Amino acid sequence: MIAGVNAMERLGSIITNKNSRICADFDIDAAKKSFQEKFYIENECNEIVYEYAVSYLQIIAEIISAVKITSKERNSLYWRIAEVAKKLGLFVICEIEQEELGYILENTTKIVAENRIIDAVIINIDLEDNNNDQKIFQFLGLLKKAKKAVFIKVKEGQEKPKRRWWELFSKKKEKTPRQHFSNLQSVEPIGHDEIGRPTYLMVGVAILKQEDYDFLSTYTFSLICNYEEEKIDKVVSLFDGDRQGALVVINFAYNTQEDWKEELLKEVTQKNERLNNAINEFYGIED
Repeated sequence: MIAGVNAMERLGSIITNKNSRICADFDIDAAKKSFQEKFYIENECNEIVYEYAVSYLQIIAEIISAVKITSKERNSLYWRIAEVAKKLGLFVICEIEQEELGYILENTTKIVAENRIIDAVIINIDLEDNNNDQKIFQFLGLLKKAKKAVFIKVKEGQEKPKRRWWELFSKKKEKTPRQHFSNLQSVEPIGHDEIGRPTYLMVGVAILKQEDYDFLSTYTFSLICNYEEEKIDKVVSLFDGDRQGALVVINFAYNTQEDWKEELLKEVTQKNERLNNAINEFYGIED
């Protein structure tokens, strides 16, 4: 971690250096299930999954920028895998549920300031539950202090409150509601830097479906979940002229065949190239 540089700035640097806007979704539980079914293993098979994860991360780290590590339990296996990802130079993202906030705030678990592995956190929010607002803001404050980022993910089917919340992160919103979130931003203020490039919020938005794209402005960093490659022309509009502003989450299939490394490398390379080509075409950029 570079001193004085916050998470979004680090992410921007990684994206530029690797020329990649993809975040791999590595699901530990799904990988474990795949190995249990293939080898008829009844126990946890943690070491097999760990060795697989190391090889998997070594391959994707050469090409893409970030990884979201998912598991029902953030146990020792989770943190071992996350640490490997961080050492390989990947931007590491963790996902939590709103119900976990109380425990996290009381116990200052590995997700927050003391942990150097996690770069950003996705927090799933129920907008109709106002009882956790204070905990959410307190958690965002902890992440800001640690120069980490957070992506707000809102449950589907809450369209009206979703629009109200997401507009808090929009450049077009009036100053009053933005003033509160100005304390949660990255080091640079929202706006443009000295050479005219937009600066981003430390608080971003995780978007679940195509209709959500219209809620956002180009000044909000977006984490695109449930990516559908056939709708890539819609996705590229979330990027700016510097090809920043969004990160696309892709779940690369788990493969236990002998040639899985070659197949993973091929898939990651192809999807990265297709996304970059679509963005370049959208902005008329020639590499």
